[in-house]
Amino acid sequence: MRVLLVDDEQLALDVMDILLKEIDGIEIVGKFTNPEKVLHVLEKLSVDVIFLDMEMGAIHGLELAKEIMNHYGHIQIIFATAYPQFALEAFEVNAIDYILKPVSSERLRKAVEKMKKKVVIEHSKNVSSDNIECKLSAYAMGGFKLVDKNKKLIKWRTRKVQELFILLWHHSGKVHKARIIEELWPDVDILKAVQLMHTTIYQLRKTLRNVGFDKSIQLVNDHYVLSVPIVSDVEEIENIIYSRQSTEENIRQLLSLYCGGYLEEEDYQWAVQVQHELKEHVLHFFEDFVMKSINNQECPLLVQQCLEKMVEIDSYNEVYILRLLKYYGEMKDMQKLIKFYESRKMLFEEELGVKTPVKVQQTFGRYLKRT
Repeated sequence: MRVLLVDDEQLALDVMDILLKEIDGIEIVGKFTNPEKVLHVLEKLSVDVIFLDMEMGAIHGLELAKEIMNHYGHIQIIFATAYPQFALEAFEVNAIDYILKPVSSERLRKAVEKMKKKVVIEHSKNVSSDNIECKLSAYAMGGFKLVDKNKKLIKWRTRKVQELFILLWHHSGKVHKARIIEELWPDVDILKAVQLMHTTIYQLRKTLRNVGFDKSIQLVNDHYVLSVPIVSDVEEIENIIYSRQSTEENIRQLLSLYCGGYLEEEDYQWAVQVQHELKEHVLHFFEDFVMKSINNQECPLLVQQCLEKMVEIDSYNEVYILRLLKYYGEMKDMQKLIKFYESRKMLFEEELGVKTPVKVQQTFGRYLKRT
């Protein structure tokens, strides 16, 4: 495994170098005290993992990590720093670990084992993706976009062409002609609606033919059938939920995947039920993890991220608001406590035109008095 070390202190680099060389399977391919050189070096150097410091003069470790991830998404990041306050931000840029200095051999070995598993998974994904002849990737959380195997965004002739594709995909690839007309042209004369449907089907077939699918849609027993291999973020979310395994990896993945409600920005009435059901499943999954972790006093940063995501998903839920207020209060993070309370107060009083719930006021006041 090829490792790059980045730290503005030479002594820290030397110590990390010595510790890592005691671990089998590690090859140090470079050490840098100047973070500004890293991006240029990566153009020519094959690297699996980068150990990165936080405070490094002109460039902060978080900013460098974002740049690395934008240009070299396959590279894994492990932060090794003396600053504990950046841990949450570190995981938000998908770092696989966060080690506090001084680094012990035992802690480093654990990080390396975790790193090895992650790199193996990433390599296997790359191998698997090479074997896929041609699959489209659908992203339906929030808005909707479809990309081809080369990650190129597929453009639609009209919004109805897009909606027809999504409707077919939404119903597992098979929808009756009458249902299509009912959903897409409910207020149009039936003869005109049939004509519009045929035109839209033609345009959709043409769009899919342009990305390699000649026989993408067929008519079988008055049902239009979509015959295109598609992978999606929705499928990934459902796999996590149905696994019932609230591991840290699954939670982090779910936090990243759920970036908005299912087709929320598209405003399709026929998608509302699934949108609601998926939202409830995700919230319950987060709730179970939060309660388990709090009881076991584990994963405080992930608990915070889950609570924040739950409030983001269900902004007016008083139970979630109270839990997050209590969390900030117990962690003595008064800045976030005050900021969050003010945002909820504005939400209730200015957007809804009602008073902030009494329990929310009381909980905030109780923690405020402790300062």
